[in-house]
Amino acid sequence: MRSKRQREPPCLGSPTGNGANSGSALRSPSRSTSCPTYSERFSNCTRKFTQSALVAHEVSLGFIEGPTLRRDVRTEVFLEDEIVLMVPAAHEWSERGFIEPEELKQERLLMRERGSGTRRVVEMALLKRGVRTKQLNLAMEFDSTEGIITAVEAGLGIGFASLWSISKELQLGSLRAVPIHGIRIMRHLSIAYPPGQEPQGTTLAFLHFLRSRQGVMRAAR
Repeated sequence: MRSKRQREPPCLGSPTGNGANSGSALRSPSRSTSCPTYSERFSNCTRKFTQSALVAHEVSLGFIEGPTLRRDVRTEVFLEDEIVLMVPAAHEWSERGFIEPEELKQERLLMRERGSGTRRVVEMALLKRGVRTKQLNLAMEFDSTEGIITAVEAGLGIGFASLWSISKELQLGSLRAVPIHGIRIMRHLSIAYPPGQEPQGTTLAFLHFLRSRQGVMRAAR
């Protein structure tokens, strides 16, 4: 991910924060606008890789789900997100106020792959309400949230995803978020960077931009 023209490490971002994070490297801010814009390069990496890359100074900034237990990585909460059950607009549940957890056993469920952070927290939340993974009709597994969203839109089943990740589909009406009685899955997305001196240059400009947008992001929910 390094460039010969860059003197500072690239900035790695993972806005999904779901265990298999999407990363972006930021180059230089545009001078033609009041807020910084960047040329981006994307890669997929795990939370563990993101933190290791930060410590090794291979990247200078990242997003991870929740806080970190590592002392050599600093985090600050950027955004609160919610993982919701999504169904196609034509699904019989789309107009219901909520469903019972037991009803999930009746449907074709599309899930992230084993090891995914999103899958882990969903399974834990369902287990607390007495629903085990082996009791579900697990029809397909995907290695990306985008794959599940596309499949649910196509009517191949129902699935779980970040509320932020389906905001466009909810606005367009192609998907519906259906509450599950007694279950609400909240998580925090955190900005992560190495300890010590705050990031410099382009990375610092982007960090300031993120901090300035926190209130706007919360209000947009």
